[in-house]
Amino acid sequence: DNLEETVNWYINELGFKLVSECVMDDGTQIKYLKGRDFTYEIYQPAVGVDPKTAGKIDHVAFVSENLEGDYKECMKRGYKDTTGGIQAIPGVRYFKFLNVTGEEVEFCQAI
Repeated sequence: DNLEETVNWYINELGFKLVSECVMDDGTQIKYLKGRDFTYEIYQPAVGVDPKTAGKIDHVAFVSENLEGDYKECMKRGYKDTTGGIQAIPGVRYFKFLNVTGEEVEFCQAI
């Protein structure tokens, strides 16, 4: 619910570094923070944040070395695609699906 406050906390308190950022066509701001072996994608939708979900983790993302292959395997296993296939935004290609408990999972590849 407050992108800059969250980013500053991770940088100042946990030593993360801002490695990339972009603004989507709808005005949503996205920032990527790196800390050791962990990259945190933080975003703030331009249309506002639902108070029930503000500040909560939206999904987990795994780095893929073979995005097309991972996508095919997930679809072969019958996982529900939530992105309509492989998508791209500045700096990353990705797809998301639902796991068996309904949690959204992302596979992503830096470009």
